[in-house]
Amino acid sequence: MVAGCDFPQEITDSIIDCLAHDRGALKSCALTRRAWLHRSRHHLHRKVALDGNIYRRPDYYSTPAAQHIRDLKLVSPPQPPRSGSVDQSGTWTIISRFTEINTLTILYSSWSGESYKYLAPITNNVTHLELLVASFGNCDEFFAFVAMFPNLQSLALSSLTIGSPFGRQSIRIDPPSRLTSLRYGVHFQHPAIAQRIADWLSYLPRTTLPHFSLTWKAPSHSDLTHILKALGPRLAHLEVPVSPSSDDVLTGNFTPRLQSINLVVNGDFTTDHISAASSILSDITSVDVHKVGFLCNGTSLIDLDVQALQPIDELFSHPQFEDLQNLSFVFSGKSCTAEVDKPDVLADSLARNMRRAKSRGILSINFN
Repeated sequence: MVAGCDFPQEITDSIIDCLAHDRGALKSCALTRRAWLHRSRHHLHRKVALDGNIYRRPDYYSTPAAQHIRDLKLVSPPQPPRSGSVDQSGTWTIISRFTEINTLTILYSSWSGESYKYLAPITNNVTHLELLVASFGNCDEFFAFVAMFPNLQSLALSSLTIGSPFGRQSIRIDPPSRLTSLRYGVHFQHPAIAQRIADWLSYLPRTTLPHFSLTWKAPSHSDLTHILKALGPRLAHLEVPVSPSSDDVLTGNFTPRLQSINLVVNGDFTTDHISAASSILSDITSVDVHKVGFLCNGTSLIDLDVQALQPIDELFSHPQFEDLQNLSFVFSGKSCTAEVDKPDVLADSLARNMRRAKSRGILSINFN
């Protein structure tokens, strides 16, 4: 390229940014000019998956390239080498270079003793952590693991196994002070483990305004009681699945500052589901609720008894819903593959049976 035709670096970077999702074009840019390499790498290496079952040469990721990684998925990390031993797998040598990541997802991992400390070089900038199928010896090891992420804002747990509630020398370990979101998809057979996690969450800083978001993905609601009581006035948003047996989810729990709630329906939306949802909404004690959502996944439009929704509509005349600004129904999955005219029919029927919500202008119906 002729020197006189060069663009300012800021313009070149903006053009390369437009190619963020075109890996072929990014590779071409990286090989064309040295001045284009840094910005191209920024997008090429932004998201990386590393499988611990596959041997990688220790120089698999050079440090300059590793500095561009922001999203790392780590699958089946091997057991770290013992003190003084060589990293035979090469995995931990490579991982230590990923010091700028913001999102870390770990699948199929087992942590014992202080093995988790091999992750310490990459934890400082992580704001989003997801653990899928992970095991820890005891609660203290799990708490110490999460404490390595000082800037953590979002934590997602699924299929987590913890051996025992207490370690040999249990000490108080606070959760990261910036943690504001938890996706909880685990169920512990030992109730003391759930109680310890609830106690751990109770150490979160108390703020003037509620700020915490809890998404409940666990197959059982038995642990939810402990978590809700621990979060107390910190809880601003709650997402919880609705089932015929979930009508006592909020009974007796402390939710004075709740601002929004999503009720998730998986499968057919039956009269029993509606009754459970109505019971949950009746138990809300907060007067600050401004948004209620029904997320209907795979709901059969034919089997939905919209007339049974009238008791829910009547709830919105209660004092705790005076400031409600939005009541939404979002249908996705099987419901979207029904006959073409079914969504319109359902929307009209919902509007007729949710008269209070419609008259207040807060009812919205969407199909994904």
